[in-house]
Amino acid sequence: MNAKSTEAHVIAQSTEIISPDDVESEYIGFRKATLGIPEKVNQDYSDPVVLSLAETDRPQAQLICQHCPGACFFTTHNALKCFCKHMNTISWTTYEPIPITRCTAQGVFVAQWTAKQAEGG
Repeated sequence: MNAKSTEAHVIAQSTEIISPDDVESEYIGFRKATLGIPEKVNQDYSDPVVLSLAETDRPQAQLICQHCPGACFFTTHNALKCFCKHMNTISWTTYEPIPITRCTAQGVFVAQWTAKQAEGG
């Protein structure tokens, strides 16, 4: 059997119906495994500007940026904003509070920050 007929034979034998949710779940699992995206957000680092705010003025808990050394939070006269050094853009504001919940760069920035802390920096 050549490669094409083997592939057709395997496909013909596969009669299992897969739901879109299963496909999405498999894809997300694959992306996490290949990109090294952690299941749990590393919270070793917390942004000092965010920590200085009253609990009610802080971003939602699921915003990964508040635990990323690559994020630069700042306040204006009426808003809290976050500038992402990796994406080179404003990634979050109190007026557009769409939380980023997973980010490859967060792991990279935390690893760099942790290494610097271990060196005494």
